[in-house]
Amino acid sequence: MQHAAPVVSMTSIPPRVRASQHVSIDQVRAFVVAATHRSISDAARQLGVSQPTLSRCIKDMELALDAVLFERTPRGIFLSEEGERLLSKARRLLGAHTEALAAVDHLRHSGSTRLNLIGSFGMMPILLPTLLGKLKQMQRPTSIQVLEATTSRVIDAVVCGEAPLGVCVERPESPELRCTTALEVPLGLLTADQGAALRPVRCMDDLEGLPLVRYGDQARVTRLLVQHGVEFRAYFASPVVVNTVEAAAELVRSSGLVAVVSGIAASHPQMQGLRFTPLPELLPSTEVAIVSRRREHFDDQAERMRELVRDSLWEAPWHPSVKRPGGRGRVPMAPCEAALAA
Repeated sequence: MQHAAPVVSMTSIPPRVRASQHVSIDQVRAFVVAATHRSISDAARQLGVSQPTLSRCIKDMELALDAVLFERTPRGIFLSEEGERLLSKARRLLGAHTEALAAVDHLRHSGSTRLNLIGSFGMMPILLPTLLGKLKQMQRPTSIQVLEATTSRVIDAVVCGEAPLGVCVERPESPELRCTTALEVPLGLLTADQGAALRPVRCMDDLEGLPLVRYGDQARVTRLLVQHGVEFRAYFASPVVVNTVEAAAELVRSSGLVAVVSGIAASHPQMQGLRFTPLPELLPSTEVAIVSRRREHFDDQAERMRELVRDSLWEAPWHPSVKRPGGRGRVPMAPCEAALAA
């Protein structure tokens, strides 16, 4: 039975957990995820269980501890004083539990290689072929589990111990995480102008008048622009709003609009025939980070997997504007590479 520090499912919570003096690891995980989201419905959705099941699980934990962990209000749930004191200890317990499972599994399968990775949407289709090729070259029995998720979900999964290794399109600030910047990714303009280059852009005023499409307030591009205080009036005033980069690219292709995308998005095969012009001097950049929980002891296999993912990120066929830290480029070229040469 392979148990390579897998993404732990909450489906093991029975319909009714009888209260006792013992607290299960599933109850601890339910408490941590609910505290993180401050919402039973959001936590239940992440853990893959119904709201009543999760509520009963937390209630049984409160009965077992003889403590009220949450204050329930119409606006959501909030940690009580007891819950605040317990949260950091509960997170450490989840991390220790995951490390213990990994250590036991390491003894059982010391001759094999296991990779359990969760990554941000949009990155994995480009990263996986390179990563799988490297694993094949190792010529060792390999167990692989790879999941795609939103960046916030990637961070939550690693913090809670559900996945030992994550790749996300931002560098999270958390004392519980070890973060390594693998790539620096610029923002730029995606256009359907295949013949002539985009007119010279030297300042934000040069972007006025462009027929831009924008994303919702919670989209990463929008949040980056707001966080960095970029006065991109043409973007924020656009009446055309979409939810995904894929929808923006389709409008660029079919309607001649202009979209703001990252070098990661510009690397996708679906961008074939479109032009990506990075604007690192005017628009903020983001990072691709490898994240894992901080460990109290050295784990040789975990370090090898981390290096394998890093090397795969460096060698994957991203747009040439995507660089290693320090401005070092890579050899592979992506479908939109002609944008820089134009």
